[in-house]
Amino acid sequence: MQKMSKVHSAAAGPHMDGAEADQRWPQWFGRVRSWCQRVVQQSGHERDKVILVVKSAVAATAAWAVSYYAIDPAMPAFAPFAAVLLVQLTLYQTMKQSLLFVSAVVGGVLLQGVTVFGFGTNVATFLLVTLLALVLSRWRALGVQGIQVVTAAIFAFSLSVAATSQLQRLTELLEIVVVVTVGSVIGVVVNVIIFPPLRYRRAVDAVRSLSGQIEDFVNSIASDVGSNRVGDWPTEQWGRDIVELQGVGSQARSSVQFARETTYYNPRRWWAGKPQLDFRRYEQLVEHLDRCALLVMSIARTLQYRQWNKESQQDALTGFLAEYADFLTAFTRYLRVLRHLDAEETSVSAARLSDTSDAMSEHLKQVGGCEPDGHEDRKSADRTHAVLLMEAERLVDSTRYCADLLAGAEPGSVE
Repeated sequence: MQKMSKVHSAAAGPHMDGAEADQRWPQWFGRVRSWCQRVVQQSGHERDKVILVVKSAVAATAAWAVSYYAIDPAMPAFAPFAAVLLVQLTLYQTMKQSLLFVSAVVGGVLLQGVTVFGFGTNVATFLLVTLLALVLSRWRALGVQGIQVVTAAIFAFSLSVAATSQLQRLTELLEIVVVVTVGSVIGVVVNVIIFPPLRYRRAVDAVRSLSGQIEDFVNSIASDVGSNRVGDWPTEQWGRDIVELQGVGSQARSSVQFARETTYYNPRRWWAGKPQLDFRRYEQLVEHLDRCALLVMSIARTLQYRQWNKESQQDALTGFLAEYADFLTAFTRYLRVLRHLDAEETSVSAARLSDTSDAMSEHLKQVGGCEPDGHEDRKSADRTHAVLLMEAERLVDSTRYCADLLAGAEPGSVE
């Protein structure tokens, strides 16, 4: 019986593998088709990657053709190398990195040329060139392109070793500079001509994403604090949420900065139309939300580290916490407006923010009128009550500031 089962398994194995393969191919093609549809229909990271690959290929090919057929240098590969390296996501970064790249290459070539003309081509000279190039590559002004000083110096040294005369050495060094410059210029031109990126929406998405993450966290706190289980809360999960929330502000600022950079030297901004919010206001919205996140984290830590009276379930702040949960729920409605911010209807969003801020003020009055009960832990309760009330007042002040900011009024200063 065992032999028959083994024979049956061996006979069925290839058939099963073929059937599984037949099932995997449609799934693979389905994923590819879905990915292609997203690239065509939706703007985002996937489309950016495809455009960047296409532009890099076009820039490299054009740079190679110009370098090989028009200049005919000893090392034409420098041109496509420079072109591919300098096709960045924004025109600003492309132009900035191209200047740094050419400067680094010129520095490496000059360094190698002076050293070789003075000491010849030998092992000691190569060591000296490498050391000097490594030192120059550490110059902060060159940024990430500093390593190109070393690359250019080494390649230039290899050409100098093969050269038969000083004139040939000088010619080949000049060719390196010319070829790199040509590749850099072609990279910039291709990035300008082919789908120059313009990402106004990235700034709006940053505000929406940041406010959404804060809303989810506040909603969780409000739900837990509003329950009758005083102090019996998932504080460990709160701690993990706090860790995740700490970096979202800087990520949102980077997104807004990226959106701003896409407008620099970009011809598309002349016909794309101006967004309803300028980037300075986006930055202020992100700063406001980051400030709100810090206040929410302070509230969570205050609730997390106090020693609550769990046994009797009648802590001195039981009544206060019920009102405070309602206040936090009102704050989530405010955050929900920013989570669905419409860049083309900012006046509507500003009115909704003003209404939700007023509702938070009304809840704050009820919170402020709820004093700790006269229990044994009255001293500790007073401290917790004071901290939570102070953070709530700061939240209300911050929401008023944001409502005025979005409405176009001159907002007052916020602590």
